[in-house]
Amino acid sequence: MKPDWDKLIKQFKDSSTVLIADVDCTAGGKEKCDEVGVSGYPTIKYGDPSDLQDYSGGRDFAALKKFAEELGPLCSPANIDLCDSEKKKQIEEFVALGEEKREELIKEKDAEIAKLEEDFKTISDEIQEKYKEENEKKDKAVEDIATSGLWLLKAVHAFAKQEHASMGCNIDTADGCTEQQQKFIGKWKDEPLAGVKKQLDYLSTASTPTKDKGKKWQEWRIDFFKQLAKKHGEEL
Repeated sequence: MKPDWDKLIKQFKDSSTVLIADVDCTAGGKEKCDEVGVSGYPTIKYGDPSDLQDYSGGRDFAALKKFAEELGPLCSPANIDLCDSEKKKQIEEFVALGEEKREELIKEKDAEIAKLEEDFKTISDEIQEKYKEENEKKDKAVEDIATSGLWLLKAVHAFAKQEHASMGCNIDTADGCTEQQQKFIGKWKDEPLAGVKKQLDYLSTASTPTKDKGKKWQEWRIDFFKQLAKKHGEEL
């Protein structure tokens, strides 16, 4: 934002009605920033120097320039003719208070604001502390669950789903089937009964694989051809 702000300062440096300036709230301008209630950076305020208001519009050069061009004298003790009847009455009441009472009232209102800010900070700090505490508890609980065997459980589940899905494979829709099963179904699903019987005879007499994966694959093929035989009207 600073490049656009610097550009804006240059744009209005010769203006007789609008002053664009910046204040370093961390150095020489800290007292002024505290006085007008600056609590975060960058903060933009506008209006009468004794009653600055928060700016909440766009922060690019075009938006800032448009806003500045529309600025003009505002209602204030120095421009009372620009005030509505309510503000004029309020100014008259403040004038009537006298200097001592006004200072007392200003201190009282500033103290109220300071108390609100302090209370908010206390609550905010408590929330942050609670968040940190709960986040640490959550991380510890997640770690305990993960190290209790979750990763191994997921690995076993994924392996079983991929390698031993044969019992849940639907030969009509291929739902729940592995890629290997899908290819096998595609190759043999239209086999005539004679070919189905031939494959069953071959698988029934073939030696049983020694590894579990091979056994499962052989069992599934036998079951597959038996289901095909049923479709042809025979129970094998």
